[in-house]
Amino acid sequence: MKILMAEYLDWESAFKVGSHHYAGSFLKDGNSLLWLSGYWHPLQLPKTDQVYRRRFNLWKSGGRRPYPNLLTYSPLSLLPFRDYPFFRSPWAAESSLRFTFPQLKGWLRRHNWDSVDILWITSLQYTYLKDMVRHKKLVHRMADLVTGFRGVPSHAVELEKDLIRLADLLIVTAKNLLKRAKQYREDVLYLPNGVDFDHFHNYFGPEPGDLKDIPHPRVIYVGAITHWFDSETVLKAARNLEKFSFIFIGPIETDISALTDLSNAHWLGPRSYDVVPAYLKASDVAVIPFISNSLTNSIHPIKLYEYFAAGLPVVAAYLEETAEINSPAFLAKNANQFTEGILKAVMDPVEKQRFIEFARANSWNERYKQLVRHLG
Repeated sequence: MKILMAEYLDWESAFKVGSHHYAGSFLKDGNSLLWLSGYWHPLQLPKTDQVYRRRFNLWKSGGRRPYPNLLTYSPLSLLPFRDYPFFRSPWAAESSLRFTFPQLKGWLRRHNWDSVDILWITSLQYTYLKDMVRHKKLVHRMADLVTGFRGVPSHAVELEKDLIRLADLLIVTAKNLLKRAKQYREDVLYLPNGVDFDHFHNYFGPEPGDLKDIPHPRVIYVGAITHWFDSETVLKAARNLEKFSFIFIGPIETDISALTDLSNAHWLGPRSYDVVPAYLKASDVAVIPFISNSLTNSIHPIKLYEYFAAGLPVVAAYLEETAEINSPAFLAKNANQFTEGILKAVMDPVEKQRFIEFARANSWNERYKQLVRHLG
């Protein structure tokens, strides 16, 4: 089969989300796949971060083949759909894929991707691919609450409604997203996130060198440090547990000035997906310190399963979806409970096998089997 996946993230992103894992399974099954990263645009030229450089280079190369049956590309849109005056209009949403250089429609035709078996759209900015690419089946995967992100144009909600109504297969990853989708249709597949169990469980190598001088017990967080990161809870926990080392791995996208003076906090920056298991295996407790809002209550946290697969006890914010999972994680409703959970995880550890078996039962392999059954 030929499968076109239109995504927010790049194929090479340090963050490996559900679409990456489904794509990997599609490729292993011998399918041909085109992965479209989020498009870039001239308004981003002053930016120098890794994501934009990577997309620019991918566009400049005309597309790359990490594997013989995988092509990746990031278009240049001259009229991006963004939350700026004029650029947030319905017309801009539809025209963002038309006003590309080179024209995306022509690029798809030249590479023989203007007709596919499955058109899989995760990113709403690619909604109008449905009119540009002939397809036998349209799949839309709702992995986040679109209105929960900053800078998203209000018209994105209408794009989401269109895909919900038109998709031949509609997938949601969280119960709140299921409720949202069922306002418009009943046949919705609830398929939560999972874990690459072997990747996180089977690391038995040395600990990373940059952890050598960081004492145990180690409390680790892996992920974006952004507007949903609960700095206040982290601050209180780190102050109350002065002999604990708090390790943070991921890009910093929000103000953490209140935390930078903590002597027991260690900000290591982003690390590749391949080396994350080494950091987890060298730690004692893993945490998910999120604030509670509409966005985080609609996230099915992949990192929960990844932490468990590595054999770590988990302390997480009490959120609707984390509660729904009914996992062995300690769920904290406030900063005091968060601190208590970390302390308990170290002083009174639970049998690791509980965590490991929970993760094993929620592998991406199992999720993929469910997906294939519904794709027909």
